[in-house]
Amino acid sequence: MNSHDPPPRPPHADWTAWGLHFVFGFVVGGCGGYLIWGQMLRMGFSDFDGWPGFILSTALFVGAITSRHGDRVWWGRSVFDPEPHRQSPASKAASTLIGSYGVLLFCLTGFRHLPQTRGSAGFSGGDVASLVIAAFIACLVIVALRTDTLFGRRESITREESPLLFWLHVAAGSVGVFYLVIDAFR
Repeated sequence: MNSHDPPPRPPHADWTAWGLHFVFGFVVGGCGGYLIWGQMLRMGFSDFDGWPGFILSTALFVGAITSRHGDRVWWGRSVFDPEPHRQSPASKAASTLIGSYGVLLFCLTGFRHLPQTRGSAGFSGGDVASLVIAAFIACLVIVALRTDTLFGRRESITREESPLLFWLHVAAGSVGVFYLVIDAFR
């Protein structure tokens, strides 16, 4: 480095790409939340009146994931890929904050629904089994998030090769854990 060269600049974000990824993910997450909510009504959650919070939380969570990971959420790596959009610490923090708010809103919506569905005060054998299954699935989700790999029936699913399938499995496992815990505390 020459003494006349300016010091290297810290990474800065491409906020336009970040915003477009967030808006697209927000719309896809909102549509997905609406579809899941419709299925919940068909499965017997007819008294679930927290649908705005549920749809907004899924939209925020998916928007945060897409703003953080960009095109890698939808497609795997390819030789023909353009350069991924740049992330700065501020854009990473914004994505993390928005995603955390989506998860918090999801939990609050579910726990607000708990007193409406609460039945007996004690635990049954089915409740304990639900909690054990929920703990097992939660461990699988945590391992998948730490290693970027899910273990399928025949082969493993990596986030690099098939990101959409990976995130669908993680989201389905997370929702399953959430509703098994809610069902255990009914």
